[in-house]
Amino acid sequence: MEQKPSEIIEAFLALVAQSHTEYNNSKGKVDYFNKHTYELVHKLEDCPDKTLFYFARQWRQETQDRRKERDNMALWETIHEFGSSEKNKPFLRRLKGLVTEQKRTEGYLETPPEQREFKGGAD
Repeated sequence: MEQKPSEIIEAFLALVAQSHTEYNNSKGKVDYFNKHTYELVHKLEDCPDKTLFYFARQWRQETQDRRKERDNMALWETIHEFGSSEKNKPFLRRLKGLVTEQKRTEGYLETPPEQREFKGGAD
């Protein structure tokens, strides 16, 4: 077995946490680019003909950067919404408890049988 079950569950929880960071960072950048577009439209009106080509190239680069961020935002959006959903928060909390319990079980099973301590049982 390459990965323990607890490591797989932890990786999923880390993915959900990463989705929040990735989505929010990209959303902030997209919002900035959207706001900045309105400013650029006004600058375009006053842009001298000599610098129009330079201005257009800069704007095109910004729209390409915006597209990259928008694509990244779309990539993480579903996972972010899953992790942010009030319906799923109890499930994610139970998964965190499951990781703790699973680690305890894995630790017990990694101990050689002759060194395991038996707790509880019948009279």
